Amino acid sequence: MAKKHLTKHLKHHRRLKPRRHLWRRWSTWIILLFCLGLLGGAAYAKIKGTIVIPRADGNVPVALETNNADIDRLTKEGDSRLNILLLGQGGEGHSGASLTDTMQVMSLDLENKQAAILSIPRDLYIKSTYGSMKINAVYQAANSKQKNTGGQAAKDIAGKVTDLNLHYFLAVDFEGFVKLVDLLGGIDINAKNPINDYEYPNKTEDGYTTFKLAAGQHHLDGSTALKYARSRHSSGAEGSDFARSARQQQIISAIKDKAADQGYFKNPFKLVQLINLLANYVRTDMTPAEIKLLAEKLGGLETSSFQTSVLSNSETGLLVDGKIQGAGYTLVPRAGNSDYTDTGRLMHKLAPDPLIAKEAARILLEYPATKEKEATKAAALLTDYGYIVTEKVALPAGTKVGKQVVITDHRQKDPYTVHYLQNRFTALVEKGKTDRDDIDLTITLSD
Repeated sequence: MAKKHLTKHLKHHRRLKPRRHLWRRWSTWIILLFCLGLLGGAAYAKIKGTIVIPRADGNVPVALETNNADIDRLTKEGDSRLNILLLGQGGEGHSGASLTDTMQVMSLDLENKQAAILSIPRDLYIKSTYGSMKINAVYQAANSKQKNTGGQAAKDIAGKVTDLNLHYFLAVDFEGFVKLVDLLGGIDINAKNPINDYEYPNKTEDGYTTFKLAAGQHHLDGSTALKYARSRHSSGAEGSDFARSARQQQIISAIKDKAADQGYFKNPFKLVQLINLLANYVRTDMTPAEIKLLAEKLGGLETSSFQTSVLSNSETGLLVDGKIQGAGYTLVPRAGNSDYTDTGRLMHKLAPDPLIAKEAARILLEYPATKEKEATKAAALLTDYGYIVTEKVALPAGTKVGKQVVITDHRQKDPYTVHYLQNRFTALVEKGKTDRDDIDLTITLSD
């Protein structure tokens, strides 16, 4: 994706042509995988044979054969990282039922079994093909215009914010969340700060109720866990969307721990129990076969490997309060409206490319003397994304360069890195020798 303040050729390799998916309600497999398997043992991969799972619509069951498959079958990009948009919405009976007030981008390193989660606040003001609005309204706006397009629309805009190609989405409503926690017998969390929320939404005469929770260890049932996840008007440290996002990440981990303790990863009958319970509360564009393949690839993923962050308007945050007339409270990028360069860089710091890191190619960045500012930004961005830029050198004055970036491959040993850089810069790749032992690739920026 081109960045206006970098060289016009600079674009990330994952912002490729988006994949199209049919809208499917394979809800139970997704909720099983993401609320249970992804964040812990993913021991479903150890279940042998064929498991027949009833479909969410009650029609013909789907038989899933346990076998191995290439990671490429999931990402279609061959970079060993899978990106999934997790959405939480009210569902029927709640105000703003289709607004996605919870939005988290989960990026999974399938090569090294690590994960990163970035929470995007609901009040981020964006421009989309459906107009300018808060990001939590995109899903609803798309579905209002054309049925079953909300997931793709949400992926598109979250992909712009994070500079990722989001392969799949998962939308879960509140009732399904409550039922899941209650089925597990509740979850255990440690509240860092007290919550005193006098404006928690509820079906009362004035639309609000009070939710209080002391700091410290608690056992929460489904209803209380939902309040803990949704509260954002508390006095003190917990009274913001950003604190709420951190609590939601905490809850996902707690669900994983409880499910593991109760043997849901090892008992296929318990899995079917979850499936039957949650069949109507989740939507996704991931097929059962894709979910099963992902589960197989994620054995051993531990919560301790997670990198998490929240986009915020703190003193060092990447967002600031917006001043959008008639839009209510909004947030916009600190770098400027619709400038997601910094948020993308943050995402890639959390989720570096595993194959680029594995090759560890050493890069010399050459640039025309008049392009020092652009070269500095390009070098910083590449470093954030996991590339090793060992040196940045200005070409002698008068050196002629073409209109296309050139990548010189000196060793022919780093095919993934070369491929990604070629896509990023729309570059010409050529072979060439060097006398330097500390350089594997040379990137020559265009004029």
